[in-house]
Amino acid sequence: MTLSDTTVTWRGLTFVGSRGDGSRPWIDALGGWEDLPDARQESDPRPQQHGRFDAEVFSDERVVTLTGACFSPIDRDARLAELGAVMGFRTGPPEPLTIDHAGRVLTGFARLRRYKPTIGNGWAVGHFPFAVEWVCSDPLRYGAPVTASTGFPVAGGGLAFPLYTNRSVRTGGLWFGARSTAGRVVLTNSGDADVWVSYTLDGPLAPEGCEVAVVGTGLLHRFQGAIPSGSTVLVDGPTGTVLMDGYSDRSGQMTRMDPLVVPAHGSLELALIPLGSTSAAVLTASFMPGWW
Repeated sequence: MTLSDTTVTWRGLTFVGSRGDGSRPWIDALGGWEDLPDARQESDPRPQQHGRFDAEVFSDERVVTLTGACFSPIDRDARLAELGAVMGFRTGPPEPLTIDHAGRVLTGFARLRRYKPTIGNGWAVGHFPFAVEWVCSDPLRYGAPVTASTGFPVAGGGLAFPLYTNRSVRTGGLWFGARSTAGRVVLTNSGDADVWVSYTLDGPLAPEGCEVAVVGTGLLHRFQGAIPSGSTVLVDGPTGTVLMDGYSDRSGQMTRMDPLVVPAHGSLELALIPLGSTSAAVLTASFMPGWW
């Protein structure tokens, strides 16, 4: 597949698929991005029989490699310094590696593992190739975040009497009052991998708490405790952490926590259910569609 329209962005530096005038770092080859990562399978041999016992296949980490070059007789040293500035080892969580390839923009969360510029025969005329390697411990590639919000269910108004009025002014038609609110959100995953859902609960929430239930399955999260007005509880799906206002652990108040996963090419419907009195609390659910 041609790389002419491909771009790779790492720490604010973009590698381009077309050489152009050669002043920007270009891509000669890109590996490990579109193909499946290496697999691992823990299976035991069948005693005194052919084959092995069946076991599920799991993905290993994703390793992404890029080879390319720069050619700039005037700005050769500046281009080398520009690459070096973003190609160091850093502490902290994995960083986004975003690749626009074949018309699809996806992001993996990576750590830099190797960077090697080659100072060779073309150095005198401003040309130098380089190689880069990243490792993604989470092998999935993610699309743009999807979010949806709802409050608690609110009943509608119902038919107004006298008929053909809104209880005060003659309208000439039947009046059913305000629409009800279902207190539900639907999340749709366009990717080909199952992905976890995270969500926030914005106060005020009554001391009895609430449930976030997967409609039609029996799966749910149950949070028991108050959330003051102006405070937010974040429930992180991939890690299972529960924090209020970004620092206060509230995992002890999560008395039930079933998996909330949006299936590949599928949808998940969540309902916000009060355990006590209703309030102006808001559920905001989010996830990133995932691809292998």
